[in-house]
Amino acid sequence: MFGAGLILYEMCGNFKTAHQRMQKFKELRTTRKLPQNITKYMPEEATIILNLTDPEPAKRLSASYLCTSKMF
Repeated sequence: MFGAGLILYEMCGNFKTAHQRMQKFKELRTTRKLPQNITKYMPEEATIILNLTDPEPAKRLSASYLCTSKMF
């Protein structure tokens, strides 16, 4: 599910280069924060991204929950 969170983050983010994308992935892992444009304009997606990329696998959303969410 962690990978699904990164894919969703990549789809919502506006990364100019591969290097910038990797920096933002690293920042997400270390600080658990998303850019303001995502949290402000896509709050539901931001919540799902943070849940899917939680450092503790047991706390991550399940695939079945994700498939039944309004977003998908």
